[in-house]
Amino acid sequence: MRVNRRGQQFLVLMATVLIMAGSQTLWAQNINKEQEQVRDMINPDLVKTQEQIRKEKKEDKSRTRITPFVAPGYSPELQFSLSGGALASFTTNRKDTTLLRSSVPVTFTISSTGSWLFTSNWTTYFKENKLRINATLQYRDLADHYFGVGYDNGLNTSFPDSTRYNRVYFQLMFKPVWKVSRTMYLGFIYDHNSTTASQVNNHMKNDPYYIQYGPSNTNNGIGMVVSYDTRDFPQNAYRGAYASISYTDYSIIRGRNQYQVLELDYRKFIPVGKKEGRTVALNFHARHAFNQTPYGELSFVGSPFDIRGYRLGRFRDRVINYVIAEYRHKVYGESMLAKRSGWVVWAGLGCLGSVTGESFFVNNLPNAGIGYRFEVQSRLNVRVDFGVGLKSNGLYFNFQEAY
Repeated sequence: MRVNRRGQQFLVLMATVLIMAGSQTLWAQNINKEQEQVRDMINPDLVKTQEQIRKEKKEDKSRTRITPFVAPGYSPELQFSLSGGALASFTTNRKDTTLLRSSVPVTFTISSTGSWLFTSNWTTYFKENKLRINATLQYRDLADHYFGVGYDNGLNTSFPDSTRYNRVYFQLMFKPVWKVSRTMYLGFIYDHNSTTASQVNNHMKNDPYYIQYGPSNTNNGIGMVVSYDTRDFPQNAYRGAYASISYTDYSIIRGRNQYQVLELDYRKFIPVGKKEGRTVALNFHARHAFNQTPYGELSFVGSPFDIRGYRLGRFRDRVINYVIAEYRHKVYGESMLAKRSGWVVWAGLGCLGSVTGESFFVNNLPNAGIGYRFEVQSRLNVRVDFGVGLKSNGLYFNFQEAY
């Protein structure tokens, strides 16, 4: 699928708006500087001391910042969409200058497919960074597509006549972790999720996974997570490493489906050159689902947060692995637009299978792409990514880095 003329016009329009916003901001800053110089000459008593400036900067870092937004977007799942919401960042203890800033993006999206979504991802820090609480809240009522389970179904099932159905999905995931040493964290996971399918097509009605698990599934999981973390800023790392292993059991709390999920994640961030924000970011991720796993909770590969360019949910099976290498380049320039801009380029490979052996580079999904970054708050970006894959491509608009 190629980006059509309307999509090209949209990208040109967005670039023009950003350039105009940057030039207007720079013009306003120049006027303000001239006014301050005139004011200081008229009344020297108003000139701030260095101590006052340092105090104001400290207070500015501790205050809550809320950036509202309304923006168009596009993705393979939603097609054209309009998103609105806000990005909030704050500190949970204003007296602690070493505490990392917490961030909470909240987004409401409607799309040209008739879908609507609410999502919020929490990254919060407490107790001198010794306690981290991550959480996800999402509700999706969308025109979804089910290709079936496995590599061949994802690649060859006719789209969209044999795949379309309506899905209502809800998830509340809560993951607090405690710092137990200088670099190690230990915590637990609670995950509640539910899927309700309707307007099911004939292909899906005859699918063995759908026949086994039916149109409605509710799952509750409890698990443990151990992680190693030396990243300088987890939401957008310039240097350091992260590794985690988690195990979640969905049979402890009584439910219809009895299954377990084992997940491995490794990320490495390598600075390039002397300037901040120029980094090689590496990511290896594996997910293995065991036993009675419903079709909505199998392992997926291809999303806005891994190998971008494949439709979310198109490729699913019990086991997935993927590896990504991404170069992130922060721009340094004179204008406000340039100072807040950056670009990325990446290449990746995803694999999936019903057993571990099949998922290691047998059923392969190659991927590559480029992206643009605009910094809305310090170290917090809006990102626009375009990725290509096997018989597929996609354009994404999102907050936070992919990993």
